[in-house]
Parts: sequence; C-alpha cells; structure tokens
Amino acid sequence: MAATTILTRPVNGVSWAVARTLTSTDVSNGAIIFDFQTDRNLIAMYTLVSSVGAVVLQTATTAITTPAAGQVEITKGSETWTAGDILYVIASTYRAV
Repeated sequence: MAATTILTRPVNGVSWAVARTLTSTDVSNGAIIFDFQTDRNLIAMYTLVSSVGAVVLQTATTAITTPAAGQVEITKGSETWTAGDILYVIASTYRAV
C-alpha cells in the first residue's frame, strides 16, 4: 500500500518536529511520509512510543529516507506498529560539508 502523507509546518527555519499518533491506516500501510513543506534537504531521526508509554526499540530494518526535498519517510521494519502508538520525528536541514 502507499505511504500515508502528513503535511506539517516548520518549528523554525532549520528544524522541524512532529508527533503522529498512528492510525490503523498508518499501521496497515507500514510507511508515513512527513512533508515539512520546505525546499531544504533534511536529515531525520524518530522515536516510537507505545500507547502505554514504553519506547519501542528501533530495528535495523526500519528505513528513514528522503523521497524529495523537505520530506522524510519512515518505513516500518520488523518492530510492531500499533494504532495508538506515537511516532515522534525530528528533522533538521542537512548541508554537506
């Protein structure tokens, strides 16, 4: 299935943050694209917290990609996503040195 796309707004000019409570559609799709509505290249990290407040350990099979400038896609790996879990994503501008 196609990834769910979530439109967000910037926190400031160089960093973005969003918390997404997963829906059953998010879980069945297995991927979410966060569109931070910027033309900048981003680097991101995420934390998944279960609906009971426990941090879900990240696995090496989870993919964090940037399908386009200003977008971050989180694709579920072997960890379990459940509706009601909260996916926290933090992104920042990336500039190669």
